[in-house]
Amino acid sequence: MGEVDTERGEGYKLARHGILLPSGDSKALAEALRFALRERALAAEIAERARKHVLQKYSLDRLVSDMEALYEGLLRS
Repeated sequence: MGEVDTERGEGYKLARHGILLPSGDSKALAEALRFALRERALAAEIAERARKHVLQKYSLDRLVSDMEALYEGLLRS
């Protein structure tokens, strides 16, 4: 997700390419969603940086291949 730009007191962190949440923390998820609704411009900026990062790092073929492998692994679990 990149460097953490801001640690929020609500249980989530704003990173360069996304919003980080502790696994299984529904309260932090709810707070992060409220943040994204309140700060739509900043959330859109974070999403755009994430999109550009993925496009630079992965070719579309590799991305599809990686996602297929991820889903196959999840289905076997």
